[in-house]
Amino acid sequence: MKVSCIKALSLSRASAILCLLGLAHAVQAQAPGEQDGESLFDLPTFHVEGYRFTYSTDALPVSTTVVDSERMQRMAQGTLGETLGWEPGVSSSYFGPGASRPVIRGHEGKRVRVLSHGLGSADDSDSSPDHAVSIDPLMLKEARIIRGPTALSYGGSAIGGVVDVKTRYIPEHLPAGGSEFLGDVRYGTAANERTGFVSATVQPFDQWAVRANAVYRKAGDVRIPGEAHSQYFEQIHLHPGEEAEESPYRTLPNSDYDTRNLSLGVSRIAPGLSTGMAISEFRSNYGVPFHAHAHDHDDMDEDISDDPDVRIDMVQRRLEWDSEWRDPFPGFRAMHLRAGYSNYAHRELEDGVAMTEFDRKSWEARGEFAHVPLGNADGAVGFQTSLVDYRAEGAEVFTPATESHYGALFYMNQWSLRFLDIQSSVRYEAQRINLKDFSDEKRSDDSVAASLGLVIPFGDHWHLHLGASSVERVPTATELYASGPHAATQTYEMGDPSIQRERSKGAELMLDAQFSRWQGKVTLYQQDFDRFIYLRRTGFEVQGLPIFQYVQREARFQGVELDVAWVLRAQGPRTQVRLTGDYVRATDQTTNQPIPRIPPMRIGLRLEEDRGPFSWGVEVRHAFAQNRNMPHLEAPTPAFTLLNADIEYRVSRSDQQFIWFLRGSNLGNETARSHSSFLKEVAPLPGRSLMIGLRWER
Repeated sequence: MKVSCIKALSLSRASAILCLLGLAHAVQAQAPGEQDGESLFDLPTFHVEGYRFTYSTDALPVSTTVVDSERMQRMAQGTLGETLGWEPGVSSSYFGPGASRPVIRGHEGKRVRVLSHGLGSADDSDSSPDHAVSIDPLMLKEARIIRGPTALSYGGSAIGGVVDVKTRYIPEHLPAGGSEFLGDVRYGTAANERTGFVSATVQPFDQWAVRANAVYRKAGDVRIPGEAHSQYFEQIHLHPGEEAEESPYRTLPNSDYDTRNLSLGVSRIAPGLSTGMAISEFRSNYGVPFHAHAHDHDDMDEDISDDPDVRIDMVQRRLEWDSEWRDPFPGFRAMHLRAGYSNYAHRELEDGVAMTEFDRKSWEARGEFAHVPLGNADGAVGFQTSLVDYRAEGAEVFTPATESHYGALFYMNQWSLRFLDIQSSVRYEAQRINLKDFSDEKRSDDSVAASLGLVIPFGDHWHLHLGASSVERVPTATELYASGPHAATQTYEMGDPSIQRERSKGAELMLDAQFSRWQGKVTLYQQDFDRFIYLRRTGFEVQGLPIFQYVQREARFQGVELDVAWVLRAQGPRTQVRLTGDYVRATDQTTNQPIPRIPPMRIGLRLEEDRGPFSWGVEVRHAFAQNRNMPHLEAPTPAFTLLNADIEYRVSRSDQQFIWFLRGSNLGNETARSHSSFLKEVAPLPGRSLMIGLRWER
């Protein structure tokens, strides 16, 4: 596709930057040797597969976590945000059981990219917290969480981080024995949730694989420990003199959901060339708790108890193509191309009547070309381009119809010296936004992101990682042109066409260690923003809603992350414990006030054991109180502690394996509220829940 927004002058600028940073580097450091010739320690795998050359994060100045298939199945919730929400540095934008998106290092929305095999999820989840991510966790083989400098290879919109998932849509290998089957059924007590998943892969011809997948979820209103409304409900959500409605008790109304995900994929897998494609459909119909209350403000005398329930009915149909060539032409050892087309739409319903409709058609392509090693240096160059046609119609439209053209060039190189490993990457982006209803209104921007990192080994077991980055992010159509009521956040949002590129500089220090009986890492980071873009209250109201406008300020994000594990017993039943924690502090430097909805400090401890066919785990998750809040916008959030436990029993027969599992969540039935959620004063997290299920593999 022609990327019309990249002009010749801009390309010259990009080329110059690419040439200057083409000496950039990052490395492979050898993993520490195991003692006694036996691997005694098994933490979750940490690695990056950026451009089809794979290297361990032992040698990278980046915080990267890979959640493999086994952990994904154990952690799987109804949404991606809740599934990953307790990984170090990751929380959730919880908007009820039907919609939840990852929040990384305090960043959300447009600063966190949710990708599928390197391409955007192509839904509308980054524009509003009540819009669901069109990815079902049971469809995933892996989720890679990338924080820090390496995330910048995915663009300025990944300044907070990246969640890049590997789905089961396109077969990536030929099935052993000519066929493979997976099945999963489970039942959860918190919302009477019924879930079923099935995947079948067959080999009809030599070098060909065909795969079909299906997931179905259905749940009622979720049970909560007590009152839905917090003690700060009236302060945050009601106007002076407005009478509070009775708080729901034990059950969160309008929190049910019905989700279906189907896919069919085919691949030709050969030694030198592998190509596959898949078609998929994701459907979800879910209630949005408390959404209806925002409609009262046009008529303050209306009986809010008669408000209709608001639901979202969404569908996404997606076509994907993936191809990889080995040794495609002289000078390059691999070429990977991926493209996708998505047709996404959702309707916001009141009593079954569509009040607002959103339509988003998008096309995206990404190419990565790994060149042959130049001495001990390795690297890849790539491009990414997309076209998005967006339109919304109805009562609550606050963003105009737009057509967005986007293009990017990027390069990443790694180089290993005797006592020092170096990595760097650079990315140039250009974007043009056309307002479809105003032919003369156009906006063109370009930006550059660059990172540099060093890895310094200390003996066989310790590594010090140092990283630095400089990033520019172009403003989105919402930040530029929003104008209207946004019921999900109960605000009247206004954009600002004069907003300029957002700029930031970041630094990261990570110390990691790997021994035969224990392994861990601690990360310190800081990001300083010039012209940080966020919504700020103006002090005025319209239609009974407070007016929030996108503004630019200087801002600073600082934080720490911890991930340590020990093998307590390696002989006989294997026992290990894992300690995780994170903390982020974000401040508007212009006004010296906190940035809103920043997660509190958290700590988690998990003890687990494998004993033959049995395995079990017990974990405690504690979130400290968050009392650092933006005045008149958010209230403090009390601390809470969640107790979870799980047990599995595996039975193997011939070429089949059956896994019975029982998992308990929030066993103490404690009221817990997510500070990063817009609904924290009206929608606590689910109460005590038991999940029982059976997984079958052949």
